[in-house]
Amino acid sequence: MSQFIKVKQLTSDTELKGKSIITDGNGKFVYDYHIPKGIEFPSNPLSGDTYYRTDVDELFYYDSSRTKWLSVKKIGFSCGRNIVDSTTIAYMYVGNAVQSSSSGFKMPYNGTILSVSIQNTTIATIDRILDIRVNNSTVNRIQLTVTNGNYGASLIDGNLDFSSDDLVQCVLLSGGDTYNDVIVLIEIARRI
Repeated sequence: MSQFIKVKQLTSDTELKGKSIITDGNGKFVYDYHIPKGIEFPSNPLSGDTYYRTDVDELFYYDSSRTKWLSVKKIGFSCGRNIVDSTTIAYMYVGNAVQSSSSGFKMPYNGTILSVSIQNTTIATIDRILDIRVNNSTVNRIQLTVTNGNYGASLIDGNLDFSSDDLVQCVLLSGGDTYNDVIVLIEIARRI
């Protein structure tokens, strides 16, 4: 059995239907690009190396800035709240349900939080902090500050790990301004 999967260069729109393609980053299709596969990641990977895990049926890449293998596929979660008073520590809502110290996004597998953003309709006059917590921990978290003069903030170099069945919560800490129409977006990748 081959230790590689093979990607063929596609030549027509008909061939593209229902298929995945890989490019070289410059818009050119990669021909006969071999991706190693198996049930264990190779040792001594280089940044950007790819590997197909047959045990979970998913493609991963090695992220040297975070020193771990992460899924190529990313998942986004969103939550928010209509009004968050400046004196309130507020857990964000998911639909009609509110996150709490014992509720949140229940993670289906091990992963890493890669990026976070927050936006609202009130311009900040005083800094206010958003916590992204794992199991409501005030230690195991990412903090994102909406600074004076801004409607929101974003972070793209997150590296917060969580495990299967952990809860991830979004908590706007007290202080700063009262916020309206708060939207939080979290991007995660699977980690094994």
